[in-house]
Amino acid sequence: MNTFEFRHKKSSNYFEGWYIRFTDSDHAVNIAVIFGVTNSKEDPHAFIQFYDGNQLTNSYYRFDLNEFIYQNSMVTIGENTLSMNHLSCHFDHIKIHLHFSNVDMLQGKKSAMSFLVHAPLQCFQEVNMMNGDFSGEIIISGISNEVSGKIYMEKTYGDKFPAKWIWLQSNHFKQEIAVTFAYGKIPFLRWKVNGFMAILHYQKKEFRFSSYNFARLKIDNYNKNKVKIILRKKAKILSFDATLKDPVELIGPTKNGVMNLTVMESINSVVNVVFSDNNNIIFDEIGSYVGLEIMNQ
Repeated sequence: MNTFEFRHKKSSNYFEGWYIRFTDSDHAVNIAVIFGVTNSKEDPHAFIQFYDGNQLTNSYYRFDLNEFIYQNSMVTIGENTLSMNHLSCHFDHIKIHLHFSNVDMLQGKKSAMSFLVHAPLQCFQEVNMMNGDFSGEIIISGISNEVSGKIYMEKTYGDKFPAKWIWLQSNHFKQEIAVTFAYGKIPFLRWKVNGFMAILHYQKKEFRFSSYNFARLKIDNYNKNKVKIILRKKAKILSFDATLKDPVELIGPTKNGVMNLTVMESINSVVNVVFSDNNNIIFDEIGSYVGLEIMNQ
């Protein structure tokens, strides 16, 4: 399954967005970029959000709907392009040209949602790459900087974001560890159901804890700044103890894909991740520059 491709599940009142994070080796660069499109009848347009985790700013750039093109496995919005191989953007006084390598995708190129990708849900989430390397150039006010570091990419699409949710992502550990977690109260037909998924890549192996593979979830200390998450699947336990730090206001979709929802996201948070099997701790690590949203609408 090509999880990057434009799904275009509805001809109207629908959104779709690609989210990429890149953080350089010295953390002088800590940026998230969102390429998106909404064909809501109320306000159809394409957009790019540029989130600088060091400056703690987010900019929302609007484009005409006809400036959005998906072709040959590449998203184009105006003069800006994104694929599984590169990112090229021009924002005010900033220009970014990056190339990706050593991309760590989901094993078997499977959907992060498994068979639920075919369910009649209002919101879907895919993981395009758990980890990878980037290198390239960032030009700020005419001054060029060569950069390199780690990347993460995912996408979300549907009618609206969940009623409430938690999202967590990090690939900045002492060991080669990459994790992503999503939990949400998801509209499903006439009900709202609790859905979740956690994916761990460790020592070239993939571990999944999800509502679709009968894992169990417990959430403690769930407030606007802290959350503790415990996932169990048979003898394996994966836990996250996360603290939100320096959140910034982003814009997300509400009903019918209208882009007017305030989303508080951090890419500077901290998480303690513990993974154990049969009561034996496999690793106990602190992740930095964590992507984290704790939203309770």
